[in-house]
Amino acid sequence: MNEFKLKARVVCQFITFHQWVMHATSWIFYDKKTESIICIDNEGYALETGADFMESRDKSRFPVTVHAVKLSKSTKSLTAERHKKKKNELQPNR
Repeated sequence: MNEFKLKARVVCQFITFHQWVMHATSWIFYDKKTESIICIDNEGYALETGADFMESRDKSRFPVTVHAVKLSKSTKSLTAERHKKKKNELQPNR
């Protein structure tokens, strides 16, 4: 496994999968214009989807720590493009 260091602030930590399900939307606060979120389980795996969280639950890799990472100017534009693309994919064809 490749390892790297990331300068980020800890936003919160979910001790259990159930805690994540019940509180994720209310506990994760960050500045969406200047930061991005990364969730890391106790073995160092990055979690992006519900399936990732379920896998961490099934493999006893909780707690999961949520970090806010400052975005660079280039990352901000890439993130904005990704969100725009997702939004367009969700729009019904008219």
